[in-house]
Amino acid sequence: EPNSITYNTMINTCAKAQDTQLAEWWMKCMLAEGITPCTVTFSTLITAFARVGRIDKMENWFGKMRNANIAPDRVIFNSMINACC
Repeated sequence: EPNSITYNTMINTCAKAQDTQLAEWWMKCMLAEGITPCTVTFSTLITAFARVGRIDKMENWFGKMRNANIAPDRVIFNSMINACC
């Protein structure tokens, strides 16, 4: 049975391959299964979008993370700053 580690691994694998569309799909599957993403999950997805210059998606997922009361870490902030420079 998939758990947060399973989903984090899939999201991370897609992110490393710069397949942000598939990474986002895995995140949506995770949420649909009722599995709560953690800071690492959001960080991986936000960083993936930052690396490919999708500021809109990066900001969208940052907002969802904040709405879920998950505090951003320095990795997330650094990714967002680097994407905007």
